[in-house]
Amino acid sequence: MEIKGKQWSSEEIKFLRDNYEQMGFKDLSGSLERSIESIRSKLKRMGLSKEPKIPASPKNSIIVKSPIGKAAKPAHKGGRPPKVRKQFETLNHGTKKMIRVIIDSKTTIYIKEGEDPELAREKYFTRMAERTQPIVHF
Repeated sequence: MEIKGKQWSSEEIKFLRDNYEQMGFKDLSGSLERSIESIRSKLKRMGLSKEPKIPASPKNSIIVKSPIGKAAKPAHKGGRPPKVRKQFETLNHGTKKMIRVIIDSKTTIYIKEGEDPELAREKYFTRMAERTQPIVHF
């Protein structure tokens, strides 16, 4: 299906080629008496494009804009940076002092001061083994 519209004259094409970088689409549209979409389409068929104009940003700007005009995404969602969880060797839990016992790279438990860390580890592994045993129904 071929869409026929107003044909482009060689003078219009020359005017467009000479002025598309300096003039805006609205001005080109008024000068050539054509729609903005027809001008965009003709530029595209000619292999030409208008470079987006990047406004000069103030030096104190916290938003960095890319050439296409979209704001750079922050490394995290929301307005505040994520909280970093602090690890302590000991915790004051009420009036009792707690001691940190590392089980593996992802697991840490806390025991009361004076308790045996090896016994606490064994107790932890025993509880985890009980949780993973299959349930047998008769």
